[in-house]
This record gives sequence, C-alpha cells and structure tokens, in this order.
Amino acid sequence: MEAGTKRFLAVSLAGHDKGQLYLVLEEKDGVCLLTDGKRKLIGNPKRKKTIHIQKIIHIPGSLKEMTENAQTDAQVRAVLKMYLNRKTNTDQTAAE
Repeated sequence: MEAGTKRFLAVSLAGHDKGQLYLVLEEKDGVCLLTDGKRKLIGNPKRKKTIHIQKIIHIPGSLKEMTENAQTDAQVRAVLKMYLNRKTNTDQTAAE
C-alpha cells in the first residue's frame, strides 16, 4: 500500500458477492483491491471496479484506526466482525 492512502470499509454493490463487506486495501485507476480475511486474503486480494462498491463513511474513530492498521487476515476479520456487531447492536437498540 502506498504511503498516504487510507484503508476503508466498503460493501459490494454488484456481482456474485453483492452485499459482502470488505476492507479496501488500495484504490487506484478506478479499481480497488479488497480483502475479507477469509476467501480473499491480503496476499491475494479481490480486484473490483470502484463504481461497484460503496464506501462506508460513518465508522467510529477506534474502528477507523484499526482499519488503517490491519496487517494480517486475522486483524481484517476482527475489524469486519466488530463493524458488523456494532451495526447489529445499534439496530437492536433502535428496535427496543
């Protein structure tokens, strides 16, 4: 990853993986390199056009820091799990 580029979370909008949550490792020339830490690993990321993903902008500061510092597949899985659990907990609180 180049210095100065920031990692972020995104959801796939098109393709067989529609709705899948990913960590974007790099964005360059209209293409993103995505990882989920399970099927698509950091060493062999998925290539997807930028127009086929939606960036997730609103994430807590601590999770944003973890996203930018994730170096292993286990750390990527932990970040994605924390984001999904946070979202589920928020939805359950709103329903009550």
